[in-house]
Amino acid sequence: QKILKMGWKLPVLIKANEIVYGGNDLICEPSEMDNRETATMVFLFDEDLDETALPNWYCEKDSDCRSCQRCQENICVSSCEGYERCAEDTETGEQICCPKERRSGPYCCAKAVNGMCCNEQNQCCPWHKPLIDKNGNCYSCDNEGGVNVTGVEENCGICSNRELWEKSTSETQCVIPCPEDKILRSDAGQCYSCDEETPILLRHLSLKDREIYCRTTCPNRILNGNGNVNCSLPCKERTFTGHDGKCYSCDVQENIMLTGIVNSDCEHCVNRKKYGSVCVLDCPFGEVRGNDAQCYPCDYPDPIYMPGMKDYCEAACPNRIANGNGNVNCSLPCKEGTFTGHDGKCYSCDIEENVSTQNVSHDGCERCPDTRNLYNTMCVPKCPGDAPLRGSDNKCYPCDTETRVYLSGMTDACYECADQRKLDGNYCVLK
Repeated sequence: QKILKMGWKLPVLIKANEIVYGGNDLICEPSEMDNRETATMVFLFDEDLDETALPNWYCEKDSDCRSCQRCQENICVSSCEGYERCAEDTETGEQICCPKERRSGPYCCAKAVNGMCCNEQNQCCPWHKPLIDKNGNCYSCDNEGGVNVTGVEENCGICSNRELWEKSTSETQCVIPCPEDKILRSDAGQCYSCDEETPILLRHLSLKDREIYCRTTCPNRILNGNGNVNCSLPCKERTFTGHDGKCYSCDVQENIMLTGIVNSDCEHCVNRKKYGSVCVLDCPFGEVRGNDAQCYPCDYPDPIYMPGMKDYCEAACPNRIANGNGNVNCSLPCKEGTFTGHDGKCYSCDIEENVSTQNVSHDGCERCPDTRNLYNTMCVPKCPGDAPLRGSDNKCYPCDTETRVYLSGMTDACYECADQRKLDGNYCVLK
């Protein structure tokens, strides 16, 4: 009755003599069939009770009570008055009696506006995201990653479960301390175990400091990945390291980039070859593997998308060249009377369309000197002498047209009418 009356740690379930209590006090009376003089009570709580703490309803002095309470006739009662309620002070972390206008959730703020908790710098956040970074963004105290509090380090104090971490000489983060079983901290401020299979980025450290931190923190790991920015588990037999520091099976069909890798072990896979900065699974002789992991015959008519694989394209298929925008395609050379577009395809010199040849290194617009002009990155059909200005709409205009002619990616076309027209952004207009 005292537990129910005072509301101290209300139990989920009460049984008396194996009978569930449902609000009838007669359950506590011994029955005629019961030989015992008193009933046996069982209380089920949703959490363990703290054996060292006094029940909130009993006290002998004020110090026996929680914050915001005082001892009155051996009972802890609230010391708050009127509309005050006990809340955690965001500045000190202490429980205080807080007026209604300063409360937001369980916190007592410097100021509360529309349910948001605001600090003395007038930065406001929802009460469940009280941690404010240097840019005013809000985070919960349980946010796994580090929060940049450079210049506002005092903001970290709002979360009792976090601490300051000097990520670098120019950046301070508010982070959750790493537990004993997760002692490796990434540059994002998160904690990992030494057996974590994922490579852990350490870009915030210099190469020398990175090597020392990785080796001393987790002796079972090594630096790897593009620029040795990852602290990784060494790759096992029949695997190799990609540019992202991950371990890949020798049998994986995808082409794996090795950019910036010091020791990739690609050469340890007898079924793969390294071309430039790419580790490629062998195709049958006379075929080449595209970026989609499929093998194509060397006489395949369409361009094969293979970014960053110029060496492989021309070594596997000597009849093909790396071409298109940034040499991302492995293509057959264009025949006479055709030219290469930015997509690596061959276009007829007579096609009545404007075709982009941006970053094309072979067989570009210069192959069609009689029928086409190159303006900036666009290869376009020539216009007649009485209407020499070609617009992005594939139409030819006379120099004296009042139309504002749009020239996206081909503004040099305006100089066909240099005496009468001028550029206005991407438009060719009358002077």
